Amino acid sequence: MNCEDTKTAYWIIAVLGFVFATLGFASSKAVAVYIGQELHVGVTFQKTISGALQEMGLKIDPSDRVVIKPAGFVVSDMDSTFRSGEKIEFEKANPVIIQFDGMRKQILCTRKNLRNAVSKIGIKLGPLDRIQVSEDPYRPGTMLTRVVRVEHKLVRRKERIPYEIDYVPNNQVHQGKVAVWKLGSGGEREDLYREIYEDGKLVTSTFISTRISHRPIHEEMAIGEAEMPGGAIEKILVEATAYSPTVAECDADPWTTATGMRSGYGIIAVDPAVIPYFTKVYVEGYGYAIAGDCGGAIKNNIIDVFFYKPEEAMRWGRRKVNMYVLEWPKRSQR
Repeated sequence: MNCEDTKTAYWIIAVLGFVFATLGFASSKAVAVYIGQELHVGVTFQKTISGALQEMGLKIDPSDRVVIKPAGFVVSDMDSTFRSGEKIEFEKANPVIIQFDGMRKQILCTRKNLRNAVSKIGIKLGPLDRIQVSEDPYRPGTMLTRVVRVEHKLVRRKERIPYEIDYVPNNQVHQGKVAVWKLGSGGEREDLYREIYEDGKLVTSTFISTRISHRPIHEEMAIGEAEMPGGAIEKILVEATAYSPTVAECDADPWTTATGMRSGYGIIAVDPAVIPYFTKVYVEGYGYAIAGDCGGAIKNNIIDVFFYKPEEAMRWGRRKVNMYVLEWPKRSQR
């Protein structure tokens, strides 16, 4: 109803009130009732809201919604009194089928009072939950409603950052050879998302921010430039066996070494009391390697070189070879 209609209603109420008061009907009341978009104006001798509405031919149900204007408060007791000149907004309750948490219930309520009605029958609504309303196509006048459980979550997801490989000329590595000179390791980042779930199902996921928790370390590959194992500090005669990454030859986790390195070609097992971990060496017949693991049978001058396939390890067998120490580890690594 627009502003002009409202002014007209007030004018009619005032006129009717004045006329009936002049005629001596002191107990009469002028009343304006809005039913939907329709305005009904009249005079009643009823004292209560329910009496005035029933006098106008309306059937009253406790589930109906009545609002007193212009104060705007919702009437909880239909038998309460009202003053002459007050406007009454009336909304008739209709059958409503409510679907929630896998169950169904039918109640009587108005569209505007739906959320309160749902709470009164014991359905707890969260602050973000919403009620979805539609008309029942098979039963005119019946509303179909569904309680949608809405949940917002902040979700952190960890993602691995691959490391890069740098190729660097090296005069301690034979010409034509490429060797791992410095092991790389992957980093890790943590991505933060805001996710919205409806009835337990993901609806939207919005990226918010990212944070690097561990930065990746570049792997350095040495490109050989020396005619001999240049810069060798020491030559050691060793007995070299070979192994492959199997549980039978290693342990329950054959891909993780005693130093935390990942097993791979160029990682050898040593006796750390003789050859400290992280020592860089050159093994005749095998190539460049780093001392990164140990073993129960690896004592004194025995080393164990890595191969990916068991048959390669078997072909290597057990042999005596010269091992050239290219670089001892820094004290902080020992």
